[in-house]
Amino acid sequence: MRKIQKIILFIFLISFFIWLITLSILASVPNLAAHFNTNGDLINKWYWLRDSALNHYAEWTFDNIPAGGSDLVLNITALATNTMDGGRGFDAHFLLIYGFPGTEKMGGVFQTKEITLPNVSPAHDPVGYTCNGFITIPRDFIAGATTFFFRIERLNPEDNHIAFNEDSILLFTERP
Repeated sequence: MRKIQKIILFIFLISFFIWLITLSILASVPNLAAHFNTNGDLINKWYWLRDSALNHYAEWTFDNIPAGGSDLVLNITALATNTMDGGRGFDAHFLLIYGFPGTEKMGGVFQTKEITLPNVSPAHDPVGYTCNGFITIPRDFIAGATTFFFRIERLNPEDNHIAFNEDSILLFTERP
């Protein structure tokens, strides 16, 4: 009888560790946007936000994110330069608007955050526009939400021109 109990305990422990490993792997897999929308200027598969009236934007919606109160982590990749056909090595500075987009019967809940992504282009990159960074987004103000909306806008007409595409934002439920 003791041997059977030890076997059952062993099977239980192995199953528990497999479950923990699976949860860990799932948390580190990025969520891709279900919807992407922009009115930026399309150039080589990137949408440039560069108008002087600051009307250009890029938007992403992520669906089916597990509900909870833990922070979200965004890995954002952008391109940035100082003007049309501009120089290399410039950072991407923008306003990030984020939150729950609402439903047909209820309006959304949003917060904003000013972001600067550093230019991470290696010296051998012939263009030198690539910017990237991890941004932590508190979600305690909408802990029950499973759909998240993100919008990026330039803050000032003198800010660098910035570009995004559908895959520019990867969403994680914990830091990868």
